[in-house]
Amino acid sequence: MDLHWTSLGNKSSPALKESWFEQGCAYGHQIFNHDNEDAPDERTKWVVLNPPTGAGKTEGLILYCSMMAGLPPNQHPGVLIVTRTIKGADLVAKRINELSGKSEYAVSFHSENSANTARNTLAESSVLVITHAAYEAAISQFQNERAFSQTWLSFYKWQESGRRLVIIDEAPTLIEHTQVDLNGLRRTLAMVPQAMRDRHTYDVKVINDIIGVMESRANQDKCEECVIPKYKADNGRVDMEGLAHSMRNIAFNEDFDQENYLDNSKLFKIHRDRLMALQQVLTGDMYYARVRGKHTLNSSSLIVPDDLKGAIILDATAAVNVIYELFDKVKMTALPKGIRRYSNVQLHVNRGQSVGKTYLKENTEEVLLPVIADLDERLRGCDVFFATHVGIKEKVQSAVTKFKKSVGTWGAIDGSNEWKDCDTAVIIGLPTKPDTWSANMVNGFRGMQSTEWLRGPERPFGNHGDVRSALKTGDTITQVLQAINRIRCRKVIDVNGNCPEANVYLLLPDGPWGDQILQKISDMMEGIVVKPWVIQGFQPKESKRGRPSGKGTAVKPLLDFLFAMPTGKVSKSAVMESTKVTPATFKRFVVETKKEASSIWEFLSDLGIIYVTGKGKNAQSYFNKVEQAQ
Repeated sequence: MDLHWTSLGNKSSPALKESWFEQGCAYGHQIFNHDNEDAPDERTKWVVLNPPTGAGKTEGLILYCSMMAGLPPNQHPGVLIVTRTIKGADLVAKRINELSGKSEYAVSFHSENSANTARNTLAESSVLVITHAAYEAAISQFQNERAFSQTWLSFYKWQESGRRLVIIDEAPTLIEHTQVDLNGLRRTLAMVPQAMRDRHTYDVKVINDIIGVMESRANQDKCEECVIPKYKADNGRVDMEGLAHSMRNIAFNEDFDQENYLDNSKLFKIHRDRLMALQQVLTGDMYYARVRGKHTLNSSSLIVPDDLKGAIILDATAAVNVIYELFDKVKMTALPKGIRRYSNVQLHVNRGQSVGKTYLKENTEEVLLPVIADLDERLRGCDVFFATHVGIKEKVQSAVTKFKKSVGTWGAIDGSNEWKDCDTAVIIGLPTKPDTWSANMVNGFRGMQSTEWLRGPERPFGNHGDVRSALKTGDTITQVLQAINRIRCRKVIDVNGNCPEANVYLLLPDGPWGDQILQKISDMMEGIVVKPWVIQGFQPKESKRGRPSGKGTAVKPLLDFLFAMPTGKVSKSAVMESTKVTPATFKRFVVETKKEASSIWEFLSDLGIIYVTGKGKNAQSYFNKVEQAQ
């Protein structure tokens, strides 16, 4: 590996060598424990290796597999590699074949080449490379038996025991999230003609029942999250497949004819998927939540069957990803310190701006244009990678600049090498999951939680005071770190693990949330130099009426905290711990929150925040922020 690494133009180091040694040991351990009946827990363990970006984990994987090409077929363990993208799968298979000197030793299989490769021939390939989407669909325990045998078994089959080494590059999605919304179900039901209703009377009854359940929740004043009792189907289960299949013949467009068949097919798919989502939600536990103004039912489940053999996950940002703590089959491997250093990276930070997708789309002139104008003077001649929201991508691309630019969007950045030669990264807008995502992750890994847990101001787990908040923050930090490390700072240029000079420009909100993100970036990228980024004429976002006159006084920490507070509940104790205000100051602040038309009351009203005083023994007081309609 040392020879291979340096032949690619990289520098080696003792820390890197130790990291590669640990990686090789993990692969060997996985192979030898695959059939170890004396250690059943080891056979189903998921091992997470978290060497930093640029430490050669993918190159190590490629080399390891190529070195086994000389083994006799009856001694080869059989390898399944899972990559994020189709392009990545093709590249990994190609590189393994190049190093092994065998053109068909490793094979990639995905939707773009499946027509040229028979699924039943995959078992003949010593190394098979597929995508995350294919892997997750294949192992899902919610498939029927026939689908499972056609997908997972065709990927996993190798000789008599199956592939003994499964390696997943980047974190997989192991929880299936399902959601249906009230208005969507109403639209689907409205499209079913009477004759079809007469043939599917029970299915129509189920839909009407669920609409009634959701309407009853929607009519509640607070519309708070709550667990919904399991639906009692007449025959023990809900089966929407018959109705969904019948709807294929509906002309959803009044002008339906052969020419707009594709449009009608797309509409059918929307209604079909909605019915199948309803079936999935009603199969297990579910809860109600209002999401971005929609009334929804939600469910989530772990897709991994109990008896599935484990895998090795290569994830550079695993240390900040709270999801791994929820999965009791995960084993985190501690790797040596000092593998990488980022002293040549300067992180320029501008604080005080809203980073939400909707706000940035609606305030292009106030935010995006000043940012681009500022960077145009700073980055003349640079090669710049922008990470942003989907709705902002076109606005960034259309801006005329004196520097070369390329744009990636959240959800399509992780693991990509497309921007590896860029010298600058600019992050405009932070990725955040909806509140239901964090609840789904906990419910999926640990079982359905109670209504009290869903509504609680604090949901402790492990070292986290509120695991839902920790999950969302961890996910945001993970994606930001992935974005930063897409550029040339991933490359190692000396024995100390340093990278070429690079710059990162980052918009962050004020308050504890922004502080956490900045601190984790500094922790994960040892030696990074943090500098203020001052943008001419760029003002922090204020509420509609501006911040109250308390700014600059003892209550300023409270104002800053609540201004940056994410949707949901935060307990009084958590707020006081984060802001370090005195009990007397907090008490005065709470009094003002109850005075209608006071500046603090108006400030919190604009943000959609109320203070709820706990009543009764052991009841907790908390701030609650609701997601406001756009």
